Amino acid sequence: MPAFEAFFHSMYDYLEKMYKELLKKVSLMAPLLIKVEEILVATRTQKAQRLASYYHHWERKLFEAIGKNIMEHNLLY
Repeated sequence: MPAFEAFFHSMYDYLEKMYKELLKKVSLMAPLLIKVEEILVATRTQKAQRLASYYHHWERKLFEAIGKNIMEHNLLY
């Protein structure tokens, strides 16, 4: 197997593993966010207008964390 092909497959496997771990961690956050919404505005929709900035804050934090993680791992290769 040529070196590039082996590298590509190892990177693909690594990224797939990271994606699955990230998805698992993010899915653990959803119930917590829903509970906060339920307590504050008595809904469980994840779309409450009064909490739009709250959801935006956490979406932004997740986006920044993913970007930081990608940059750190790309610098290693």
